[in-house]
Amino acid sequence: MRIIVTSTQLQTFAKRWPCANFPEGLGVSFEFDTNGNLCDVEWFNGWSGKTVYEPEGYDEGALLAVSQDAQAGLIGSGPV
Repeated sequence: MRIIVTSTQLQTFAKRWPCANFPEGLGVSFEFDTNGNLCDVEWFNGWSGKTVYEPEGYDEGALLAVSQDAQAGLIGSGPV
């Protein structure tokens, strides 16, 4: 199951997690296997939708929290 979190949703989340330091304009998608394990993270340009390299300097704990919120259906547009 793949869940997409848009750049807007990511920035809204970051307002509650000030040290997240997510770059503006990027979204992220998470892929979970049938057991619910996170198996892939893909960053994308929020305007073009094209895949981009993983940015530097963001809080990995914040990204984990976003993935958990996405899996719980609290954020994101999934499953896709």
